Amino acid sequence: MRYVIAYDISDDRRRARLAKRLESLAERVQGSVFETDLNEKALARLQEQVAKLIDLEVDGVRFYRLCGECAGEVKIIGQSKIVQPPQLLIV
Repeated sequence: MRYVIAYDISDDRRRARLAKRLESLAERVQGSVFETDLNEKALARLQEQVAKLIDLEVDGVRFYRLCGECAGEVKIIGQSKIVQPPQLLIV
């Protein structure tokens, strides 16, 4: 399933650690926005890791699930690119 992950983190160290973790699994499409394809197990594992990296009292991370039809309807205005899901996944 396709996900958009967005965060709002004020602390530079926590933000950098989270960004590094997300960059290992997802494509950065904006400063604090990533897109990725994850199965249910990988999503749950990532969400657990995110919860350990952030301060739950002040930071926020959102996971938006995009259905196939919705992902195909993404419109971009200005400088950006559409991230295509991989055609082949090796597990």
